Amino acid sequence: MLETVLITGATSKTYEAIASAAKSAGFKTVVADTENAKNTIQWNKASPISARAVVLQAENILGKIGTTILYFDAVNYDESFGKLSVENISRGIDSMTLGYMYLSQELISRFSQENEGNLVFMINKSEQREYGVLTSAAIAAFEAFAERTANFYAGKNGGVILVKNNDTSIEETADWLFQYLNQPGAQKNAFNPKAASKWLKPGAKPAASIPLFGR
Repeated sequence: MLETVLITGATSKTYEAIASAAKSAGFKTVVADTENAKNTIQWNKASPISARAVVLQAENILGKIGTTILYFDAVNYDESFGKLSVENISRGIDSMTLGYMYLSQELISRFSQENEGNLVFMINKSEQREYGVLTSAAIAAFEAFAERTANFYAGKNGGVILVKNNDTSIEETADWLFQYLNQPGAQKNAFNPKAASKWLKPGAKPAASIPLFGR
């Protein structure tokens, strides 16, 4: 597996935690962000053209994209879109739903062409919190989209891995994820249609003796 990572959908603190864990595990990273932050690729979630541009720019920096993490921070989103309003509905759908769909399709298409790659859907959803109407709908949409995508592409040229960190810290989750990806057997869920749509939690161990994607 190519040891390169594109990180999207997170906050600056989360980006730093994921990138730090990736670096420690020997992965090179790049970030796509909706803010005009330094050293990041600009991502307009409402635009399918921007999704394609993100992939092309990431490839220019990394050479090839080995793994992409689509991070859905339900807690952070709820602080921005928890109150139901016309403006929040429009912005919230773009931020919490459309962007992930556009980008995942671009990435899966690229992985199919390259015959290798990992797409990680990761959701941070505290079980101790009650979410607003719009955020709750977006959580359900993200989870359903991730599960159906994983199931549909099981065994094809693009491994899909689903991760929930719930109330586990992002630092602990990120450390576990890259250790997980580096172990033989990490792709079994991606090959098995019955297991593909199951969400992993930090601490889960990969199955034994299964070839990695990118043969």
